[in-house]
Amino acid sequence: MPTLFCLDCTNLQSVDEVGVEYLKKIAKRIQESGSNLALCGRSSSLKAGFSVHEIEDLFPNFPTPEEAKSFLETKVHTKNPEPPKGVDDENNSESFAFVFCPSCDQKLKINVVGDYLCPKCKHKFAVNQRGWTSVYERLV
Repeated sequence: MPTLFCLDCTNLQSVDEVGVEYLKKIAKRIQESGSNLALCGRSSSLKAGFSVHEIEDLFPNFPTPEEAKSFLETKVHTKNPEPPKGVDDENNSESFAFVFCPSCDQKLKINVVGDYLCPKCKHKFAVNQRGWTSVYERLV
């Protein structure tokens, strides 16, 4: 299942050859899985390191985590939200689907694509048009 990643680089000052190879490996796996990753908070010294190693365009870059998250959300949402494919209630004109929280497996009834907060574990996740869930993760 595709996943969205936001890599906060605020506390990073440099990148070495091992880090560069690791980022290249991540880029390959993200492409293979259909996932997305965005970087945020890169310092000028980290930007210079990315440039030296010729990986400055490996991932989309944003100044703030909010901007990176907004970009990642565009990879899930559509302009005209439609109900996800799922169970249609013939006794009701609304279409809905059941999804499971990706963190605690709580069964939830939803009727549109978008962002959700699990009432049981309080984890945030998104549901796309196919009814797939993606967790918002913060890598530390």
